[in-house]
Amino acid sequence: MITRRYLAAAGIAIVAVVATTAPRAPAKNRTTPWLTSNNASYVSLPRIVKEYAHDSGAFTQGLVFGADGALYESDGLYRKSRVRRVELDTGKTLAKNLNANEHFGEGLAAIGEKLYQLTWREGAMHEYDTKTLRRLSTRAQPFHGEGWGLAYDETTGLAYGTDGTHRVHVLRPAHNWAALHVLRVKDERLGDALIEGLNELEMVEGELWANVLPLRYHKASPCVARIDINTGNVLGWVDLSALRDKQSSRVRRQPHHFVTNGIAYRRAAGRPQLLATGKQWDSMFDIDLEASNLGPDHVRSRCDLYLSPTNSKAHHRPSSFFPH
Repeated sequence: MITRRYLAAAGIAIVAVVATTAPRAPAKNRTTPWLTSNNASYVSLPRIVKEYAHDSGAFTQGLVFGADGALYESDGLYRKSRVRRVELDTGKTLAKNLNANEHFGEGLAAIGEKLYQLTWREGAMHEYDTKTLRRLSTRAQPFHGEGWGLAYDETTGLAYGTDGTHRVHVLRPAHNWAALHVLRVKDERLGDALIEGLNELEMVEGELWANVLPLRYHKASPCVARIDINTGNVLGWVDLSALRDKQSSRVRRQPHHFVTNGIAYRRAAGRPQLLATGKQWDSMFDIDLEASNLGPDHVRSRCDLYLSPTNSKAHHRPSSFFPH
């Protein structure tokens, strides 16, 4: 979701959380991104496997591996939005398709040999061919509200979309993108608080992972929510603040503009591959995850969230509260 360069950076309590480069080769034949089989940790931390270059002009809104194994990115900002195929090893753009000047690119999902890209306020969803990146069609966004994140679960055939609130819209692409129901995402360990600002999405081993950007409340989270797709309950968090801390001073000085955003995941030989980056970041990271003993206090102090009580109506405040 869009951020503003002139948003005042809110003070964030600093807790030392370090991502370390893996000192040895990751364990072979793992089937999850965790270094051990225990993925029940409430807070997980990244261990960097490899750091790649990332286009520092790319305002990352969506990141996904296609069925062809290629990496695709949706970039935002008016007059600069685009969908592109990226060479992971170099960060170079191999192919791209520019959006119309009046369209602000958002979340991106891959279904078979097609890509689907949301737009922020335009109410449009674009369909592309992965081989050529030719735009095949444009249709109405399949859910109400703004377009933020989009992900597809090939196991169930369902897609998930976010609108910048605590809601996740459950969709069935095979049935003309029928809207089935809405999940309200909350965290029982944070007092059943609703998690506002759900943003870019990715399916990871049956869980829905969401970057979080409570833009309406002047917050920008470095943490990723792990969501149960059946209930909307938060299973845990991945604290990526250590990745943001490795960026240049240009990025670190404006955490509310150069926000953590963009997750891509795929099964690969030997170990799954989990990528993470941010808007106009200098780097993209291939990471493994380590369990920790950190709990809700860490999330409250470190993740810069806006937590709404379950009966709150505060989330209805329109994003136009911020001048463009």
